[in-house]
Amino acid sequence: MFYYSPKYTVNVIGDLNNIGDVVLSRSDVRSFGGDFQSQSPSNGTNINIADAGIGFLSANARNANKIETKLSAFNFSYSPNEKLDLGGFLIWSSNSNGQQNINTIDYVDPSTPDDLVATITDQTSNTGLFRFGAIYKKDFNNQLNYDVTGRFSNEFRREDVSSRVLSDITEAERATPFKINQNLSYFYTASETSIFALEVQHLLQDEDPFYVAILENDPANNDTADQDGFDAVANSLGLNRSNPFYRLEQDRKVKTNQWDAKLDYYYILNSKSNINVVAGTILSSQNFDSRFFQILENGNEFLPNPTIQGVEDAQTTNDTQYDFRDLYAGLRYRLKSGIFTFTLGFTLHSYNSKNTQFGTEFFHDTFEKLLPEFEMIIQFKRSESLNFRYQQEVNFTDVNQIARGIVANSYNSFFAGNSKLVNASSHNFKLNYRSFNLFNNSSFFGGLNYSKTADQVNQNTIFEPGSVVSSSTTINSPFENETFTAYGSLSKSIKKVTGRLGGNFSYNKSYQFINSLENTNESLVRSVNTRIGTNFTKAPNVSLNYRLSFVDQTNSARPTTIKNITHAPSIDFDAYIWNSVTLKSDFTFNEQRQDGAVINTFQIWNATFAYRKNRDAKWEYELVGSNLLATGSRASVSQSVVSFRINETFILPRFVSLRVRYQL
Repeated sequence: MFYYSPKYTVNVIGDLNNIGDVVLSRSDVRSFGGDFQSQSPSNGTNINIADAGIGFLSANARNANKIETKLSAFNFSYSPNEKLDLGGFLIWSSNSNGQQNINTIDYVDPSTPDDLVATITDQTSNTGLFRFGAIYKKDFNNQLNYDVTGRFSNEFRREDVSSRVLSDITEAERATPFKINQNLSYFYTASETSIFALEVQHLLQDEDPFYVAILENDPANNDTADQDGFDAVANSLGLNRSNPFYRLEQDRKVKTNQWDAKLDYYYILNSKSNINVVAGTILSSQNFDSRFFQILENGNEFLPNPTIQGVEDAQTTNDTQYDFRDLYAGLRYRLKSGIFTFTLGFTLHSYNSKNTQFGTEFFHDTFEKLLPEFEMIIQFKRSESLNFRYQQEVNFTDVNQIARGIVANSYNSFFAGNSKLVNASSHNFKLNYRSFNLFNNSSFFGGLNYSKTADQVNQNTIFEPGSVVSSSTTINSPFENETFTAYGSLSKSIKKVTGRLGGNFSYNKSYQFINSLENTNESLVRSVNTRIGTNFTKAPNVSLNYRLSFVDQTNSARPTTIKNITHAPSIDFDAYIWNSVTLKSDFTFNEQRQDGAVINTFQIWNATFAYRKNRDAKWEYELVGSNLLATGSRASVSQSVVSFRINETFILPRFVSLRVRYQL
């Protein structure tokens, strides 16, 4: 329901369905009134704060075989006078879904057995999302903006897993995370040549996941040749192996409190140049507490005594305090000369980071860093430009990577952080071109991105001999990681026909360590996507799309390169018949090949038939069919430095529904 007036608007959306219709996606939420803003400023410092929660509206008809969705959303805007604008929204969503997957896993390490894992998942997420914003314009020289955004969740997940190596496993996780983000900005024009801008951001985040894993065990064969797949891991974890089940529990709490503030001063030298002076700070404080323990058959709690290879003095608890501070000041000079605009600048940073482990271990790092930056814009004309930018950045991790006690990420992945991690630094080059020609209805955009990172935070993953269970810890890579990306898209319209041709190319080189041995991973991705479609007012419209992608992965631990090819044609049809009938249909086909052999194909066909007597009629009747071919599953391929996976996901079955609409 929507209501509009000159002073205020009110929008209400409600939905209840079990056929996979997602009323509000992530992009819809952004359009609805806002989104979470990044805490990383544009002055060269990035802190990779881990996000909280399983996610909002994460299930859809393409990745789940059972979905029940409830949603209520309220949005408003109000302008009591010409100086003040208020707005915001409230969203509540309940999403219960079931997922079924079969993973074929080929591990890079030749001594690690390949696995076939079948998983049945049931998860429920109750999420509340809110935003309130205000814009106050006192006069032409003063403007104040404020907004607060929050997300609260109550989430539960249960998985029944069947592993060829580890037998049957049951997993469960529950969490009630929340995240509140505030943004304040004030702009003041002191004179025609002096402008001040103050920006302050605050992040408050809380995570409290509780994880349980139950694995089968035969106490009689713990030390024999035919021992269970988890027995050797249980020994290195220091577990009690005398029970018929390993019941492992992980309690974790992570709290984040972060402030970003900066003040910009712009001095206008003349019509072609200006100076920008910036000063700011980032203050971050994080607490990480966790316990990893075992519940015995009699209900007693057992504290393991782990001895994990590659993890020094392994602990089963965490009590970590991580504090970070960045004080910086910078200067930028911008000059416009003809079609060229140049920006030269630098920021000088004073960094101070310290973490305390268990209240007795202290690690402290302070240093200064000068970060240069350069930007050049060539404005050939208003609709055509070329932009080049270079910037150095310093990247810091968060408390999750430095807390050195053991954390059970899952039944087959245990992690211990590294309290001695140092920051990573990167060089970033970006070149972008755009052109739009209104006279011949054509447009083109493209770009090149290159990044080189030193001291990248990577992992040393250690597999228990003969097992698929790994223990990993973070390290600073002694080698530089590289990423190169090129992309482009050309579109043109001729009368009522529009065509588009686009392509992407990316190369990524990274270093990890498997069983403490250096491992080089190179990924090469090429893709082409095309579209041709019509845009008639009354005649039927057809859109033909085709996507072709090639993914090659080379790993120093493998003798050969794994090559994957994806073909994905699709067609959309839309017709308006007899001024009262609308017919819509879309068909998608997807085929994936590995090393020349077809590993999976699937096709999805949806159709809609709607009748409305005329444009002014109040009633509309609609027959909607989804997955009309009753496709049961779809497959995707993922590659990492640890494994190559083929994931078969079972999806929603065929649904046909009759819908009736009445327009007020």
